[in-house]
Amino acid sequence: MIGDTENPLTEVALALSMAFFSLMVLMLFAITNSSSGSAQQTVKVDGPSSNEVKKESPTFLIFFNGKYFDETLQLAKPGNQDKEKPLFLAVMPDLDVRSMMDAMQKVNHPSPEVITLSKDWIRALSQK
Repeated sequence: MIGDTENPLTEVALALSMAFFSLMVLMLFAITNSSSGSAQQTVKVDGPSSNEVKKESPTFLIFFNGKYFDETLQLAKPGNQDKEKPLFLAVMPDLDVRSMMDAMQKVNHPSPEVITLSKDWIRALSQK
């Protein structure tokens, strides 16, 4: 009778199970230590004696049919946004990756958050 220690496939299965377990532990560690996203609001205090706290509101930029718009649907020039404030770049849901990357490069922001436009926004932009 062949024991478990003499079967080479048992050794391979044991090695694979240890590798998958290690990957699972690493993924759990990465998920628990990741930041909660860039949609957080930054809190700044004016001075050491000031009790007032200011919250920075994010900048919204819409990329639609090759043009950039602000949240009031006015034409906007990409790259003029404050790089210290969070930036949300809204794009069409079916926009291809190449166009999205081009739009992000023209915005010239260190970490833009890409979001998709809702049907209401698309309808409003189409009427403009």
